[in-house]
Parts: sequence; structure tokens; C-alpha cells
Amino acid sequence: MCPDLVSDTISVLHVSHLSMEGVKTRLPRLEELVLHRVQKSEEFANELMLSCPALRRVELIDCSRSKDLLICGPKLKTFEASAMFEKENLSISISAPNLISFSYISCSTMPYPDEELSALQVHGTRNLRELALDLCMVGMGTIRKAVSQLHLLENLRLKGSPSAERIRITHKNLKHLALTGFKTIALTRFKSLIRVKTQTPNLVSFQYDGPNILVIGPQDSTTLANARLEVDFGVRDKRRSYLKAAKFLRYFGRCDSLTLICKEVKALVLPEEIKSEMLPPLWNVKHLRLHILSNTTGDVDTNSRLTESLRWMSPNLETLVISS
Repeated sequence: MCPDLVSDTISVLHVSHLSMEGVKTRLPRLEELVLHRVQKSEEFANELMLSCPALRRVELIDCSRSKDLLICGPKLKTFEASAMFEKENLSISISAPNLISFSYISCSTMPYPDEELSALQVHGTRNLRELALDLCMVGMGTIRKAVSQLHLLENLRLKGSPSAERIRITHKNLKHLALTGFKTIALTRFKSLIRVKTQTPNLVSFQYDGPNILVIGPQDSTTLANARLEVDFGVRDKRRSYLKAAKFLRYFGRCDSLTLICKEVKALVLPEEIKSEMLPPLWNVKHLRLHILSNTTGDVDTNSRLTESLRWMSPNLETLVISS
């Protein structure tokens, strides 16, 4: 049990592995609050955010939720919650006019409908620039609604759900989009994802970690400069796999820099009959890095054909790095 916290000088408070139930607080100069595995953390955090006008940063780590979360404060700029345990179908309400970064990631690796947020209210945070949410606990419809209200949003990170099949993102000012969560302890986060639709004309960077080659589009961004893709380019149906890989890569053809991380690379070794049917998909790419997680390229001839294929895909290439 933690003792009462009363001080006119404390500006940073980190609490770990304690119960905060019934703890009295008066911390008028508190600027940073970090709670790690704290019982009744949400009630305690809510109370401090309401009573500490100087609070600028709040972080909850490995805590359980038991009631609705109110994120507020006239000076609050950053709120992060990671490895959160969900207990009920609850809501998050944000009323912090100067909040710049908000992140809420569940500890769950499976989506449970009764644990999804019933509401994510962002009307009180018009200045938010960075948003990170977990598809295991926030439905895509809720995310789209929130994103549409955040006109200054520049950075969006979505942690995957095994059940997510389609993702659609629309935002005219978004610059950075990341779909992450390739590996979990026992599951693949984006194992069902097949299609991503973007209407993000000012997107600068894109990150995707998943097992599937996606159908992605439209190519509405002329500013996309770099991308990082962790995906397996294996061959199942030969012709279809080659064409699907080339079409997927074409979305990133305007990038200056492209990084590919994968176990299987066979679909990147395009045969001549496939090349004859299409234009090089990575026409403007100048810097290409391929990192193979295991030595699957085989003999010298296979390596040579892989290099030749990559150079054909990227005719304006200046730098090519292949490592395993």
C-alpha cells in the first residue's frame, strides 16, 4: 500500500507494483506520472489528471482497466498506455487541448468483441499529431471516426489483429502510416489482412509488418518517400504470386528508399514471361535494401537471378544492398 502523496515540490512520480486505492494526493507541481503494474491505476490516474494542472506526461504500463478512462489536463501533451488488461466494454474520453501524442495498446493478442472500446471520444484534442491504437481492442470503424476528427494528425500507428481483413485510412494531412505487429508470442497479428485502402495524398512514409502480400491502393500520394515492408514473398501459385508481388510493390514505386525484410524471396525473382507483361514496378526507387531473415536464396545462380530481377524492377537504382 502506498502512503499519501502530499508535496508542493514533486514534479515526477513513478509508482510500481503498489495499490493506490484510497491514497490521498496533493501534487500541484506534478509534471510526469508513470504507473507500472499498479492496482486501481485508472482511478488514481484520473484523479491526478483532474487535480494536477501542471501534468504534461502520463504513462500506464501493464495495468488493468476497471472503469472509464478520462484523459484531461490543460498542459498534458503525451499519454501512453501499453500492455493494458481489458475487463469490460468501456470508453476512453480525451479532453486535453494541448495533447500531441496518444497511444493505447492492449496486452491481448486476440480480439474479443466484449472487450472492445464502446467509445473513443477525441473531440477535446484537436491538436493531436500522433495516434497509436490496437486493433485487438478498437474496431476499425471507431478508428476511422476518430481519425476524421483529428485534422492535424500526422502519424498513425495501428497494431494488428488476427481477424482484421481490410483496413481503410482516409486523411488529407497524414504523413506517416504504420501497420505493425508481425510477430506475437503465439500469433501473427495480420494473418488475415488482405487489403489496405488509403486516401492519404500527403503520405511520406509507410510501414507494414505482416505475412501477406496485400492488395493496396490507390496510388494517390505523390510525396511517399520511404517504406519499410516485412512480408514473405513466397510462391504458392506461380503466375499469380509473381503478379501479386509486382502489383504490391508498384504502390511503392515512387519511393526514394525502400526496405524489404522477408523469409521467402521467390516471388521477387520474376521470370522473363512476367517481365514482358508489365512495366518495372519500382521505377523511381533509388535505394533498395533487401534483408533475408534466413538463407533461402540458395546457390549462386539463384542469387544472381534475384539481383538481376531487383535491378529490372528498379531501373533507376543507385544503391542495392542484399543481406541475410
